[in-house]
Amino acid sequence: HALLLSSQKFPVPCEKIPLCGSLQLLCEVCNFAPTYIISQTDETLPRARFSCHPTPHCCSASIRIIRVTAPCTAAQFSKIPSTLRKNTVSQKYKRTSGKGRPYKGKTRRKSGAIHAKKHLGQHFLKDEALAQKIAETLSLSGYTHVLEIGPGMGMLTKYLLQRPLHVTAMDLDRESIAYLQHTFPLQHPHILEHSKRLQLIEADFLSFDLKQLYGDAPFAIIGNFPYNISSQIIFKLLALRQQIPEFSGMFQKEVAQRICEPPGSKTYGILSVLVQAFYEAEYLYTVPPQVFDPPPKVQSGVLRLTRKEGITLPCDEALFFKVVKTAFNQRRKTLRNSLKPFALSHNLKEDAIFGQRPEQLGVADFVMLTQKIAYDTL
Repeated sequence: HALLLSSQKFPVPCEKIPLCGSLQLLCEVCNFAPTYIISQTDETLPRARFSCHPTPHCCSASIRIIRVTAPCTAAQFSKIPSTLRKNTVSQKYKRTSGKGRPYKGKTRRKSGAIHAKKHLGQHFLKDEALAQKIAETLSLSGYTHVLEIGPGMGMLTKYLLQRPLHVTAMDLDRESIAYLQHTFPLQHPHILEHSKRLQLIEADFLSFDLKQLYGDAPFAIIGNFPYNISSQIIFKLLALRQQIPEFSGMFQKEVAQRICEPPGSKTYGILSVLVQAFYEAEYLYTVPPQVFDPPPKVQSGVLRLTRKEGITLPCDEALFFKVVKTAFNQRRKTLRNSLKPFALSHNLKEDAIFGQRPEQLGVADFVMLTQKIAYDTL
């Protein structure tokens, strides 16, 4: 049996597994080396699908048998300590480094399949009701494709798949993509059965060319967004606004509120003006840290952006972006001072609008301001 089973992968044919003995396994993804003790009464083992808890993104396809003990008799089996044998399968885990030596690094969380990576800003959503509530924020009006950014372990993904959508889950974390490829289908076979509506992509959203995925077709964006790239995500949304009729998801509370803030507020700023120029912005609700693993040190907020009907501004849009950003770079100054880089004429600077601060202007005011600056520079 040892010769027959060496280097094979699960599932192994029934006739090749000893009725009584043990298998030494090695997971090629996470390097766990669990030992499975097989009893004579275990008839389900050959058809079982194993995962290497506590890293269940590793599935049967990644487990390789590296050693099989010689079959033992029932009397020998009875001498195995009770802690290592049950009526079906008992497991004794031993974490190894790549060369078979005991692993001395940090252990993974007992309750989590994936270790949250701080440099990626990962905080995995663990509240089922909240995940379903976020998935239902999408209206599905005018599109059938949705891009989920940062799916993690698929908490939000599974509720998106329960709606008539083609879901593309994009994550920079290779471990997360491996989990969704292997363990997620085993955990939710009823959702994924006969379904080809889930596509997984390991990539950086900020640098990925979405034309490769959708061409010119419309699509929505949703996600529990990494807080450390919130502004970059919004700016890419604005660059692709012709294709994205709806955007929904979770940011740090202050960022979400800033995007939806009306003029006159201290938090009203660049993102507020640029987003509200093209989208109707709604702050939906606040989310406490306890619903994440690990919990962040700040509160979160869920928002929804719905594209306006006429998204073409009656001014030079490139100049509009430049005027807004320049004005808020020195938000405490009046526009007369903050817009000096445009070398405006003396007559234009005497206009009453230049005596205001940028947070006092709405989108329509900034459009009018852009028109005046464009006319002044002709």
